[in-house]
Amino acid sequence: MKNQNIIFIIGIISVLIVSTVFFAVFIFNEPVDTSRITVYRYQGFMGFGDINSPVYNSSAIDEKIFNEWGEKNGYKVKIVDTNDANALLSLLTLESNNPKADVVIGLDNALLALAKAEGYANQILEPYRPKNSSQIRTDLVDQLDPNFLLTPIDYGALGFYYDTSIINDTIIPNLNNLTIDDLTDPTIASQLILEDALSSSPGTGFLLWSIASHKMQNNLDSWETFWALLIENDDILITPSWNEGFNALLSQEVNRSILLSYATSPAYDNCIFDYNGTATFFTKENGTTNSWLQIEGIGLVKNSPNPDAGKKFIDWMISSEVQKIIPVTNWMYPANTIAQNELPACFNEAAINPDDLFTLNNVLRISEVQNNIANWLEKWDIIIAGGSNYLIIKIHQIFINDNNLISVVLRKD
Repeated sequence: MKNQNIIFIIGIISVLIVSTVFFAVFIFNEPVDTSRITVYRYQGFMGFGDINSPVYNSSAIDEKIFNEWGEKNGYKVKIVDTNDANALLSLLTLESNNPKADVVIGLDNALLALAKAEGYANQILEPYRPKNSSQIRTDLVDQLDPNFLLTPIDYGALGFYYDTSIINDTIIPNLNNLTIDDLTDPTIASQLILEDALSSSPGTGFLLWSIASHKMQNNLDSWETFWALLIENDDILITPSWNEGFNALLSQEVNRSILLSYATSPAYDNCIFDYNGTATFFTKENGTTNSWLQIEGIGLVKNSPNPDAGKKFIDWMISSEVQKIIPVTNWMYPANTIAQNELPACFNEAAINPDDLFTLNNVLRISEVQNNIANWLEKWDIIIAGGSNYLIIKIHQIFINDNNLISVVLRKD
Protein backbone atom coordinates (compact mmCIF):
# COMPACT_ATOMS: atom_id res chain seq x y z
CA MET A 1 0.00 0.00 0.00
CA LYS A 2 1.30 3.47 -0.89
CA ASN A 3 2.45 5.98 1.71
CA GLN A 4 2.92 3.62 4.61
CA ASN A 5 6.00 5.64 5.59
CA ILE A 6 4.11 8.72 6.71
CA ILE A 7 5.36 9.56 10.17
CA PHE A 8 2.93 10.57 12.91
CA ILE A 9 4.23 11.32 16.38
CA ILE A 10 1.88 11.08 19.34
CA GLY A 11 3.12 12.41 22.65
CA ILE A 12 1.37 10.71 25.53
CA ILE A 13 2.32 10.82 29.17
CA SER A 14 2.60 7.35 30.63
CA VAL A 15 1.23 6.97 34.11
CA LEU A 16 0.01 4.05 36.15
CA ILE A 17 -3.72 3.50 35.87
CA VAL A 18 -4.19 3.38 39.63
CA SER A 19 -2.35 6.62 40.30
CA THR A 20 -4.07 8.28 37.35
CA VAL A 21 -7.54 7.42 38.61
CA PHE A 22 -6.66 8.57 42.10
CA PHE A 23 -5.29 11.88 40.89
CA ALA A 24 -8.23 12.44 38.53
CA VAL A 25 -10.63 11.97 41.43
CA PHE A 26 -8.57 14.41 43.48
CA ILE A 27 -8.75 17.07 40.78
CA PHE A 28 -12.28 16.64 39.57
CA ASN A 29 -14.10 16.17 42.84
CA GLU A 30 -12.62 18.84 45.06
CA PRO A 31 -15.19 21.02 46.85
CA VAL A 32 -15.60 24.57 45.59
CA ASP A 33 -13.09 26.89 47.21
CA THR A 34 -13.78 30.57 46.52
CA SER A 35 -10.30 31.47 47.73
CA ARG A 36 -8.85 29.58 44.76
CA ILE A 37 -8.86 30.27 41.04
CA THR A 38 -8.16 27.54 38.50
CA VAL A 39 -6.62 28.51 35.17
CA TYR A 40 -6.44 26.19 32.17
CA ARG A 41 -3.78 26.95 29.56
CA TYR A 42 -1.77 25.08 26.95
CA GLN A 43 1.67 23.85 27.93
CA GLY A 44 4.32 26.45 27.17
CA PHE A 45 2.13 29.54 27.44
CA MET A 46 4.56 32.31 28.43
CA GLY A 47 7.03 29.51 29.11
CA PHE A 48 9.73 30.22 26.55
CA GLY A 49 11.52 33.12 28.18
CA ASP A 50 15.26 33.21 28.71
CA ILE A 51 16.03 30.27 31.03
CA ASN A 52 19.08 32.15 32.32
CA SER A 53 17.10 35.25 33.18
CA PRO A 54 15.92 35.66 36.79
CA VAL A 55 12.99 37.67 35.40
CA TYR A 56 11.88 35.82 32.28
CA ASN A 57 12.48 32.13 32.95
CA SER A 58 9.27 30.11 33.13
CA SER A 59 9.32 29.72 36.93
CA ALA A 60 9.81 33.45 37.43
CA ILE A 61 7.00 34.24 35.00
CA ASP A 62 4.61 31.84 36.74
CA GLU A 63 5.54 33.42 40.05
CA LYS A 64 5.01 36.98 38.84
CA ILE A 65 1.99 36.54 36.58
CA PHE A 66 0.07 33.96 38.57
CA ASN A 67 1.27 33.57 42.15
CA GLU A 68 2.08 37.19 42.99
CA TRP A 69 -1.24 38.30 41.51
CA GLY A 70 -2.97 35.65 43.59
CA GLU A 71 -1.24 36.68 46.80
CA LYS A 72 -2.03 40.35 46.16
CA ASN A 73 -5.71 39.62 45.58
CA GLY A 74 -6.18 36.90 48.17
CA TYR A 75 -6.39 33.86 45.87
CA LYS A 76 -4.51 30.64 45.47
CA VAL A 77 -3.87 30.16 41.75
CA LYS A 78 -4.01 26.64 40.37
CA ILE A 79 -2.62 26.12 36.87
CA VAL A 80 -3.57 23.14 34.71
CA ASP A 81 -1.74 22.68 31.40
CA THR A 82 -2.85 20.72 28.34
CA ASN A 83 -0.55 19.55 25.57
CA ASP A 84 -2.16 21.96 23.06
CA ALA A 85 -4.96 24.48 22.76
CA ASN A 86 -7.18 21.95 20.96
CA ALA A 87 -7.09 19.77 24.07
CA LEU A 88 -8.33 22.75 26.09
CA LEU A 89 -11.45 22.84 23.95
CA SER A 90 -12.01 19.12 24.41
CA LEU A 91 -11.48 19.31 28.16
CA LEU A 92 -13.87 22.23 28.63
CA THR A 93 -16.50 20.43 26.58
CA LEU A 94 -16.15 17.24 28.62
CA GLU A 95 -16.48 19.25 31.85
CA SER A 96 -19.29 21.54 30.67
CA ASN A 97 -21.84 20.04 33.07
CA ASN A 98 -19.48 20.39 36.03
CA PRO A 99 -16.80 23.01 35.26
CA LYS A 100 -13.52 22.91 37.17
CA ALA A 101 -11.77 25.89 35.63
CA ASP A 102 -12.49 29.57 36.08
CA VAL A 103 -10.40 30.91 33.19
CA VAL A 104 -9.06 29.41 29.99
CA ILE A 105 -6.06 30.81 28.09
CA GLY A 106 -5.14 29.90 24.54
CA LEU A 107 -8.26 29.09 22.57
CA ASP A 108 -7.91 30.85 19.22
CA ASN A 109 -10.10 32.18 16.44
CA ALA A 110 -10.28 28.83 14.60
CA LEU A 111 -11.13 26.83 17.72
CA LEU A 112 -13.80 29.31 18.77
CA ALA A 113 -15.31 29.05 15.29
CA LEU A 114 -15.34 25.27 15.68
CA ALA A 115 -17.01 25.52 19.10
CA LYS A 116 -19.67 27.82 17.66
CA ALA A 117 -20.16 25.51 14.68
CA GLU A 118 -20.67 22.53 16.97
CA GLY A 119 -23.04 24.53 19.17
CA TYR A 120 -21.17 24.39 22.45
CA ALA A 121 -19.31 27.73 22.60
CA ASN A 122 -21.99 29.23 24.84
CA GLN A 123 -22.00 26.09 26.97
CA ILE A 124 -18.33 26.37 27.90
CA LEU A 125 -17.67 30.13 27.83
CA GLU A 126 -19.34 33.06 29.55
CA PRO A 127 -19.20 36.47 27.83
CA TYR A 128 -17.11 38.93 29.79
CA ARG A 129 -15.91 42.31 28.56
CA PRO A 130 -12.85 43.26 30.63
CA LYS A 131 -12.78 46.64 32.34
CA ASN A 132 -9.68 47.57 30.34
CA SER A 133 -10.91 46.19 27.01
CA SER A 134 -10.49 49.62 25.39
CA GLN A 135 -6.74 48.93 25.39
CA ILE A 136 -7.18 45.90 23.09
CA ARG A 137 -6.94 46.33 19.30
CA THR A 138 -10.53 46.55 18.08
CA ASP A 139 -9.81 44.65 14.85
CA LEU A 140 -8.64 41.68 16.91
CA VAL A 141 -11.81 41.80 19.00
CA ASP A 142 -13.93 41.94 15.85
CA GLN A 143 -12.17 38.92 14.35
CA LEU A 144 -12.14 36.84 17.53
CA ASP A 145 -15.51 37.61 19.10
CA PRO A 146 -17.26 41.00 19.37
CA ASN A 147 -19.34 39.59 22.23
CA PHE A 148 -16.23 38.76 24.28
CA LEU A 149 -16.68 35.04 24.71
CA LEU A 150 -12.92 35.34 24.34
CA THR A 151 -10.79 38.46 24.67
CA PRO A 152 -7.64 38.68 22.52
CA ILE A 153 -4.50 38.11 24.54
CA ASP A 154 -1.92 37.82 21.73
CA TYR A 155 -1.67 37.26 17.99
CA GLY A 156 0.74 36.30 15.23
CA ALA A 157 0.91 35.09 11.65
CA LEU A 158 1.78 31.49 10.90
CA GLY A 159 4.96 30.94 8.93
CA PHE A 160 7.51 28.32 7.92
CA TYR A 161 10.47 28.68 10.27
CA TYR A 162 13.96 27.64 9.20
CA ASP A 163 17.69 28.24 9.69
CA THR A 164 19.21 30.12 6.78
CA SER A 165 22.48 28.22 7.13
CA ILE A 166 20.61 25.01 6.23
CA ILE A 167 17.73 26.12 4.01
CA ASN A 168 18.32 28.71 1.30
CA ASP A 169 17.67 29.43 -2.38
CA THR A 170 20.33 26.91 -3.38
CA ILE A 171 18.53 24.09 -1.59
CA ILE A 172 15.03 25.35 -2.43
CA PRO A 173 15.00 27.75 -5.40
CA ASN A 174 12.68 30.75 -5.11
CA LEU A 175 12.25 30.06 -1.40
CA ASN A 176 10.44 33.34 -0.80
CA ASN A 177 8.20 33.00 -3.84
CA LEU A 178 6.66 29.59 -3.24
CA THR A 179 2.97 28.98 -3.79
CA ILE A 180 0.97 26.72 -1.52
CA ASP A 181 1.09 23.97 -4.14
CA ASP A 182 4.90 24.20 -4.37
CA LEU A 183 5.02 22.68 -0.89
CA THR A 184 4.08 19.31 -2.40
CA ASP A 185 7.45 19.15 -4.19
CA PRO A 186 9.34 16.21 -2.62
CA THR A 187 12.42 18.38 -2.01
CA ILE A 188 10.36 20.71 0.15
CA ALA A 189 7.91 18.21 1.61
CA SER A 190 10.75 16.02 2.90
CA GLN A 191 11.95 18.95 5.02
CA LEU A 192 8.58 19.94 6.46
CA ILE A 193 7.38 19.42 10.01
CA LEU A 194 3.63 20.04 10.15
CA GLU A 195 1.20 19.89 13.04
CA ASP A 196 -2.00 17.92 13.14
CA ALA A 197 -5.11 19.88 12.19
CA LEU A 198 -7.21 18.01 14.72
CA SER A 199 -4.97 18.24 17.77
CA SER A 200 -2.90 21.39 17.22
CA SER A 201 -4.04 25.00 16.84
CA PRO A 202 -1.30 25.96 14.33
CA GLY A 203 -2.15 22.74 12.50
CA THR A 204 -5.77 23.85 12.29
CA GLY A 205 -4.58 27.27 11.17
CA PHE A 206 -2.48 25.81 8.37
CA LEU A 207 -5.43 23.79 7.13
CA LEU A 208 -7.39 27.05 6.87
CA TRP A 209 -4.36 28.69 5.22
CA SER A 210 -4.35 25.99 2.53
CA ILE A 211 -8.10 26.30 1.96
CA ALA A 212 -7.99 30.09 1.75
CA SER A 213 -5.02 30.00 -0.66
CA HIS A 214 -6.96 27.83 -3.07
CA LYS A 215 -10.12 29.90 -2.69
CA MET A 216 -8.00 32.95 -3.50
CA GLN A 217 -7.15 31.25 -6.80
CA ASN A 218 -10.86 30.64 -7.47
CA ASN A 219 -10.45 26.92 -6.90
CA LEU A 220 -11.49 26.31 -3.31
CA ASP A 221 -12.06 22.57 -3.59
CA SER A 222 -8.51 22.00 -4.84
CA TRP A 223 -7.26 22.21 -1.25
CA GLU A 224 -8.19 18.53 -0.98
CA THR A 225 -5.96 17.73 -3.95
CA PHE A 226 -3.15 19.70 -2.31
CA TRP A 227 -3.28 17.56 0.82
CA ALA A 228 -3.63 14.34 -1.16
CA LEU A 229 -0.50 15.24 -3.14
CA LEU A 230 1.34 16.31 -0.01
CA ILE A 231 0.91 12.95 1.70
CA GLU A 232 2.03 11.08 -1.40
CA ASN A 233 5.55 12.09 -0.40
CA ASP A 234 7.29 9.47 1.70
CA ASP A 235 7.89 10.27 5.34
CA ILE A 236 5.66 13.29 5.74
CA LEU A 237 6.03 14.33 9.35
CA ILE A 238 2.95 15.43 11.30
CA THR A 239 3.23 16.06 15.03
CA PRO A 240 0.27 16.42 17.40
CA SER A 241 1.44 19.77 18.82
CA TRP A 242 3.76 22.69 18.17
CA ASN A 243 5.96 21.69 21.13
CA GLU A 244 6.60 18.26 19.67
CA GLY A 245 7.17 19.81 16.26
CA PHE A 246 9.78 22.14 17.72
CA ASN A 247 11.49 19.22 19.46
CA ALA A 248 11.53 17.37 16.13
CA LEU A 249 13.16 20.38 14.48
CA LEU A 250 15.97 20.25 17.04
CA SER A 251 16.43 16.49 16.69
CA GLN A 252 19.38 15.29 14.60
CA GLU A 253 17.69 11.93 14.27
CA VAL A 254 14.55 13.47 12.72
CA ASN A 255 16.74 15.58 10.42
CA ARG A 256 14.20 18.10 9.18
CA SER A 257 14.72 21.81 8.81
CA ILE A 258 11.38 23.58 8.22
CA LEU A 259 8.75 23.87 10.94
CA LEU A 260 5.22 25.21 10.61
CA SER A 261 5.51 27.87 13.27
CA TYR A 262 5.06 31.63 13.51
CA ALA A 263 6.37 34.76 11.83
CA THR A 264 7.60 35.77 15.28
CA SER A 265 9.74 32.65 15.84
CA PRO A 266 13.02 34.22 14.62
CA ALA A 267 12.65 36.83 17.38
CA TYR A 268 13.22 34.04 19.92
CA ASP A 269 16.65 33.33 18.46
CA ASN A 270 17.49 37.00 18.13
CA CYS A 271 16.48 37.94 21.67
CA ILE A 272 17.64 34.84 23.55
CA PHE A 273 20.75 33.82 21.61
CA ASP A 274 21.61 37.01 19.74
CA TYR A 275 21.37 34.89 16.57
CA ASN A 276 19.83 36.39 13.45
CA GLY A 277 20.23 33.34 11.22
CA THR A 278 16.64 32.09 11.33
CA ALA A 279 13.77 33.30 9.19
CA THR A 280 10.24 32.47 8.07
CA PHE A 281 8.76 32.12 4.62
CA PHE A 282 5.15 32.24 3.54
CA THR A 283 3.28 31.45 0.34
CA LYS A 284 2.65 33.77 -2.56
CA GLU A 285 -0.54 33.76 -4.56
CA ASN A 286 -2.03 36.50 -6.71
CA GLY A 287 0.94 38.75 -6.12
CA THR A 288 0.68 38.91 -2.32
CA THR A 289 2.64 37.30 0.52
CA ASN A 290 0.08 35.28 2.41
CA SER A 291 -0.39 33.74 5.84
CA TRP A 292 -3.05 32.81 8.36
CA LEU A 293 -3.52 35.06 11.40
CA GLN A 294 -3.90 33.30 14.72
CA ILE A 295 -5.55 35.27 17.50
CA GLU A 296 -5.33 33.65 20.92
CA GLY A 297 -7.84 34.53 23.58
CA ILE A 298 -8.58 34.41 27.27
CA GLY A 299 -12.07 33.63 28.50
CA LEU A 300 -14.29 33.12 31.50
CA VAL A 301 -15.51 29.54 31.84
CA LYS A 302 -19.29 29.13 31.91
CA ASN A 303 -20.63 28.39 35.41
CA SER A 304 -17.11 28.49 36.81
CA PRO A 305 -16.56 27.91 40.55
CA ASN A 306 -15.18 31.42 41.11
CA PRO A 307 -16.31 33.82 38.36
CA ASP A 308 -15.48 37.00 40.30
CA ALA A 309 -11.86 35.91 40.62
CA GLY A 310 -11.88 34.86 36.98
CA LYS A 311 -12.96 38.32 35.82
CA LYS A 312 -10.26 40.01 37.88
CA PHE A 313 -7.66 37.65 36.48
CA ILE A 314 -8.72 38.36 32.88
CA ASP A 315 -8.43 42.10 33.56
CA TRP A 316 -4.91 41.46 34.84
CA MET A 317 -3.82 39.32 31.88
CA ILE A 318 -4.73 41.94 29.29
CA SER A 319 -3.24 44.80 31.28
CA SER A 320 -0.21 46.51 29.74
CA GLU A 321 1.95 45.25 32.63
CA VAL A 322 1.42 41.62 31.63
CA GLN A 323 1.09 42.25 27.92
CA LYS A 324 4.57 43.84 27.75
CA ILE A 325 6.00 40.45 28.75
CA ILE A 326 4.15 38.47 26.04
CA PRO A 327 6.67 39.17 23.22
CA VAL A 328 9.66 37.73 25.12
CA THR A 329 7.92 34.80 26.80
CA ASN A 330 5.20 33.67 24.39
CA TRP A 331 6.82 35.13 21.28
CA MET A 332 3.64 36.62 19.91
CA TYR A 333 2.43 40.18 19.47
CA PRO A 334 0.55 41.53 22.50
CA ALA A 335 -3.08 42.45 21.93
CA ASN A 336 -2.78 45.49 24.19
CA THR A 337 -2.07 48.65 22.18
CA ILE A 338 0.05 50.20 24.95
CA ALA A 339 2.30 47.14 25.05
CA GLN A 340 2.54 47.18 21.25
CA ASN A 341 4.17 50.58 21.42
CA GLU A 342 6.91 49.24 23.70
CA LEU A 343 8.08 46.12 21.88
CA PRO A 344 11.69 45.08 22.61
CA ALA A 345 14.12 46.07 19.86
CA CYS A 346 15.34 42.48 19.40
CA PHE A 347 11.74 41.38 18.83
CA ASN A 348 11.04 44.12 16.31
CA GLU A 349 14.22 43.35 14.41
CA ALA A 350 13.39 39.71 13.74
CA ALA A 351 9.60 39.25 13.94
CA ILE A 352 7.39 39.82 10.91
CA ASN A 353 4.32 41.83 11.74
CA PRO A 354 1.06 40.39 10.40
CA ASP A 355 0.19 43.92 9.28
CA ASP A 356 2.95 43.56 6.68
CA LEU A 357 1.41 40.39 5.21
CA PHE A 358 -1.85 39.58 3.51
CA THR A 359 -3.71 37.55 6.10
CA LEU A 360 -5.92 34.95 4.50
CA ASN A 361 -8.55 35.52 7.18
CA ASN A 362 -9.67 38.23 4.74
CA VAL A 363 -10.43 35.47 2.20
CA LEU A 364 -12.06 33.03 4.61
CA ARG A 365 -14.29 35.24 6.72
CA ILE A 366 -15.13 34.03 10.20
CA SER A 367 -18.72 33.24 9.20
CA GLU A 368 -17.50 30.97 6.40
CA VAL A 369 -15.03 29.28 8.73
CA GLN A 370 -17.75 28.74 11.31
CA ASN A 371 -20.11 27.25 8.74
CA ASN A 372 -17.55 24.87 7.24
CA ILE A 373 -14.73 24.12 9.68
CA ALA A 374 -16.21 20.91 11.07
CA ASN A 375 -16.69 19.55 7.55
CA TRP A 376 -13.20 20.66 6.47
CA LEU A 377 -11.61 18.95 9.44
CA GLU A 378 -13.52 15.76 8.69
CA LYS A 379 -12.41 15.82 5.06
CA TRP A 380 -8.80 16.50 6.08
CA ASP A 381 -8.97 13.57 8.47
CA ILE A 382 -10.23 11.26 5.74
CA ILE A 383 -7.56 12.41 3.27
CA ILE A 384 -4.72 11.86 5.74
CA ALA A 385 -6.10 8.58 7.04
CA GLY A 386 -6.69 7.34 3.51
CA GLY A 387 -3.08 7.87 2.57
CA SER A 388 -1.37 6.27 5.52
CA ASN A 389 -1.69 4.28 8.69
CA TYR A 390 -2.37 7.52 10.53
CA LEU A 391 -4.87 7.19 13.38
CA ILE A 392 -8.08 9.16 13.13
CA ILE A 393 -8.02 11.50 16.09
CA LYS A 394 -10.78 11.20 18.64
CA ILE A 395 -10.79 11.91 22.35
CA HIS A 396 -10.50 8.58 24.11
CA GLN A 397 -9.25 9.31 27.59
CA ILE A 398 -7.62 12.04 29.63
CA PHE A 399 -4.68 11.51 31.95
CA ILE A 400 -3.38 13.99 34.50
CA ASN A 401 0.15 13.69 35.81
CA ASP A 402 1.62 15.00 39.04
CA ASN A 403 2.51 18.32 37.38
CA ASN A 404 -1.13 18.97 36.44
CA LEU A 405 -0.37 18.38 32.75
CA ILE A 406 -3.39 17.13 30.88
CA SER A 407 -2.55 14.57 28.21
CA VAL A 408 -5.30 13.59 25.81
CA VAL A 409 -5.01 10.03 24.58
CA LEU A 410 -5.92 9.85 20.92
CA ARG A 411 -6.92 6.71 19.11
CA LYS A 412 -9.12 5.42 16.33
CA ASP A 413 -12.53 4.26 17.49
